[in-house]
Amino acid sequence: MEKNKTGKYLKYAIGEIVLVVIGILIALQINNWNENRKLDEIKQNYYQQLLVDLEADKNYAKHSISILDTSITKFNNYMETLKQPYTDFDKIVQNVVGINSFTTLNLEFKTSSIKSLINTGDIKLLEPKLRDKLTQYNASKSQTMNLSRDNNDDANNILQSAMMSGGSAYLDFQNQPELINFLDIENKLPEIILKLEAYLQWKNFGEKGTVEGLNELINDADTNIDLIIRELKK
Repeated sequence: MEKNKTGKYLKYAIGEIVLVVIGILIALQINNWNENRKLDEIKQNYYQQLLVDLEADKNYAKHSISILDTSITKFNNYMETLKQPYTDFDKIVQNVVGINSFTTLNLEFKTSSIKSLINTGDIKLLEPKLRDKLTQYNASKSQTMNLSRDNNDDANNILQSAMMSGGSAYLDFQNQPELINFLDIENKLPEIILKLEAYLQWKNFGEKGTVEGLNELINDADTNIDLIIRELKK
């Protein structure tokens, strides 16, 4: 009798344990499902924000390229005037001044979602291939901005030197011949023109490099957009 009761109790206990284990497994499964659902929602939100930012980057890059192309065209037109033989010195000065290209474009992308993902570590939530592409894209964007800024700084230093040599006086005091004569600007013109020419050449070199970098960014942005859309369709 006692043995029969013990057997029944043992079977009952084992049954209870099995039920408890099954309950725990079900609870864990539900918890995992909820966590995966929350994670998927977070990833979906990141993907949507990334799409917005990448499109914004593309639009800004295209707008910047348009501005830079205009400046490059002005420089090319100026270079055409130098091909004309025996151009009068005053005409050369007028051509340099007439190019009206004494400003530089400093790139400033407003988007920050990729950088934020990297800084917070949430970039690891994304698929490996996309994660690597976005990291490379962010590095390329930073490099393009830094190179553009450095080239602009170098060009502006040359322009500042030209202005300090008397270029600003020559440009601003055209209606003040006595003042120009007093400042001996005429004798400084060759130096001023050489420095302005160097400024334009350096600026043009930097702008071409920036346009190349921006076009690569646009292509990389398209690649990332395609990868994100594929993830959203899964």
